[in-house]
Amino acid sequence: MTQSTLDTRSELEGFLSEGYLAANPPELQKLCIIAYRLLARGKPVSLPELAEATSYTDQKIEELIALIPSSAYERGSDGAFTGFIGLSIHKTAHEFTVADRLLYTWCVFDALFLPAILRTDALLSTACPATGREIKISIRPDGAAAVTPPNPVMSIIAPDHEACCSDLRGAFCNHVNFFVDQSAYSQWNKGSNAGDAVSLDDAFALAMRRNDARFPDVKLGGLS
Repeated sequence: MTQSTLDTRSELEGFLSEGYLAANPPELQKLCIIAYRLLARGKPVSLPELAEATSYTDQKIEELIALIPSSAYERGSDGAFTGFIGLSIHKTAHEFTVADRLLYTWCVFDALFLPAILRTDALLSTACPATGREIKISIRPDGAAAVTPPNPVMSIIAPDHEACCSDLRGAFCNHVNFFVDQSAYSQWNKGSNAGDAVSLDDAFALAMRRNDARFPDVKLGGLS
């Protein structure tokens, strides 16, 4: 890696470790995992469904949700969740297929950490911003299983904490994409210092670090 990549990655790792939550108690960790798993069914998740699955009261759920920046989730007019910290039932540029259900992610990084949370394999289908070529990655909870084309890289940026709290997708997600290879990324980036790129293996390692930091008190494989 170049020094620029190391610096950008270091800042990103710091952001992933520190997060953007006001607090992250075990109750919120459990709520987030269950919200992800319910949303992965492909339909909105209502407050009563969350209450039943977590054994929390509606008031407790709302208190926990208040610890998350509002830009990190989507709710319908009825209060049901349609998007939650990277996973969505609304169309985006990144298709995320789980058990034949077509879902979407806000950025490609989401697709790397979600299979471990959902405890299932998934397929990411996205397009290289530089070439327009389709990139498909079969992702297991413990890593990538198949990749086409074979050497994609993921763009990364050094996130601004305050900006991510107010506009997570605009400040971070929209800047994180897969490119068919390093050459495609370099041509697209044209020497800008705004970001850098890492290999798929390094990107997945960052995703696992993100999960470890986000769920320090909950075992992803053990929570029902």
